[in-house]
Amino acid sequence: MPEVTDAYSFDKGINTRKSTTALGDGELQECSGFTLDNDGFLKPMKPRVKLASDAYGTIKNIHRYMNTVLMCEDANIRYAWDLRGYCDNYTAPDNNYTLAGAGVDARYSIVDYNGWILMVNGFKNVIFCKDTIYDWGVPNPSKAPVGTAGAAGNPNGTYNLYYTYVIKFANGMEYETGPSAPASVTVTSQKITWSGIVPSPYGGSGVEIKKRLYRYSSGLAETYYVTEIANATTTYSDDATDATIQLNETLSTEAYSTPPDSMTDIDLYIYRMFGIKGTYLYWSEPYIPFGFKTTSNINVCENDLKAVRFWGDQLYMASANRWYRLSGTDPDSWGIKNTFADNGVINPHTVEVTKYGIIGLNYDGIYMFDGSVSKNITEKHIGTSLFLDDISDTDACFAEYDGSKYYFYYPESGTALSKCLVIDFTFYPELRFYNDPFIATAHQFHQPTGRRYIARLDTT
Repeated sequence: MPEVTDAYSFDKGINTRKSTTALGDGELQECSGFTLDNDGFLKPMKPRVKLASDAYGTIKNIHRYMNTVLMCEDANIRYAWDLRGYCDNYTAPDNNYTLAGAGVDARYSIVDYNGWILMVNGFKNVIFCKDTIYDWGVPNPSKAPVGTAGAAGNPNGTYNLYYTYVIKFANGMEYETGPSAPASVTVTSQKITWSGIVPSPYGGSGVEIKKRLYRYSSGLAETYYVTEIANATTTYSDDATDATIQLNETLSTEAYSTPPDSMTDIDLYIYRMFGIKGTYLYWSEPYIPFGFKTTSNINVCENDLKAVRFWGDQLYMASANRWYRLSGTDPDSWGIKNTFADNGVINPHTVEVTKYGIIGLNYDGIYMFDGSVSKNITEKHIGTSLFLDDISDTDACFAEYDGSKYYFYYPESGTALSKCLVIDFTFYPELRFYNDPFIATAHQFHQPTGRRYIARLDTT
């Protein structure tokens, strides 16, 4: 077949590079104004619409869940509503983003669940609901109540008194904390006077807080609900008989605590939120992302964990040098199993789940873990010098996967992202590699609507 010269006009001149139309195995090309798409063919870049008219700081996350588009820029977390993809006639009034609350100036790991957007970045755990950022974690009561004998009444015996906080959020979700330390009181056919029921310091827009009172005795044999009072109320006169409160519910949140501070990565598995911090894996109660028992954790390895991902029907964790698997069917039987992988990942923001395996960055290349082994998928095609010599800060890298292509953004100097390596899986197991000249500081492909959200610094 004769050699072909392809000429393309673009914004910086004419490309007269002699080459076959299709990329050779491992061949890298770059052409301004065009992008290399399926099978390595050049095609004009799709026009990109600038949504917001306001100027923002550096955008480190842009994430859509249902009709909410979340933007994390500098230490601010903003949101906008977007019905495009669901409503063809929808036009946002100005496309600008409303401030939801403060976070930390760092890239987040984000998981969606049941109307919540949950975010961690190794510094702070936050959670977004409707239009507000909340702290992810409601503290249990810090002080025990005070119980004393009052006037003549029905309670009779020695009781332990407890109270909890009940938080109702703007999306309708209700969470009850673990209980306070107990207060002991002995009464003989007398009312119980509760006092010192400290209000919850938790708060936020649209939040309604109440307190629930419970009492226990050897005669009751369980800790039964007594009543519910306002958050600001600090006293209560309890005249309920044991027989009356035994018709109520018992305390179900006895071992609940808050999520560990500063988790570095999270994922959803069997309706529980799983998070990593240091060498430990933590998990919430089913359907309750706020409720973490103090015993709900397991030490995975000796080195700090970098990522946790649900893939297939298993939950996997990675340190820099190995992948691990959670074995067992429930918390009573869960344990950690090693895999045959000799390499893990070093940056959770480069880790993407695909149908081929879990892809992520290690020191000398991009690796794919298939549930058993981990292979360097870039070494054969482009070597290791890019990762060992050209990337100045591996912590600054991030990636996005759109179902066929893996976009790997990295800095050549400092922490400013300046390059994008694209790995094309269209003809997997054959891989194609090329550079994309559009450098995003944040990128998400929203699968339900087929829309791509990207952010970059305005260099004009």
